[in-house]
Amino acid sequence: MPVPFDTLVDKFRKALAAAGITAHTRVVAAVSGGPDSMVMLHTLKQLGSSAPRTLVAHLDHGIRGPESAADRKLVEDTARSWGFPVVSASAQLAHAPGVHVTEEAARIARFEFLRLLAFGFRATAILVAHQRDDLAENLLFRLARGSLPEYLSNIASSI
Repeated sequence: MPVPFDTLVDKFRKALAAAGITAHTRVVAAVSGGPDSMVMLHTLKQLGSSAPRTLVAHLDHGIRGPESAADRKLVEDTARSWGFPVVSASAQLAHAPGVHVTEEAARIARFEFLRLLAFGFRATAILVAHQRDDLAENLLFRLARGSLPEYLSNIASSI
């Protein structure tokens, strides 16, 4: 059953407060252009003056052609129209014809991009929007890489 938007905004506000994120905190919001991250961006907008100081970040992996470019434009236009600064970049992971880019390679590129932006913006947090299925998938990747303990401490409040 869908959650009413006012309830979602209130839950988001409480989650930010529980994480120590205030209106004075600098954060990077990872926005892909998909429904999850666009809802997160809209929720940040709805927080108004209580929202953290937010830099919107979008990485176009270059693996979906015109759809990727459309997502980038959507994120840039929406962020700017809602008053958020935005940084977007192209990774162009698939340089050669027939090269298959894995989800893990795309995720690594995205996380590195977000870490660099967070450092430059002096952000203390990176906000991402995930569904429970995404969390389960990420859990499996972390298990395979052996970086599970740090990951579990980060997702406990999101479940």
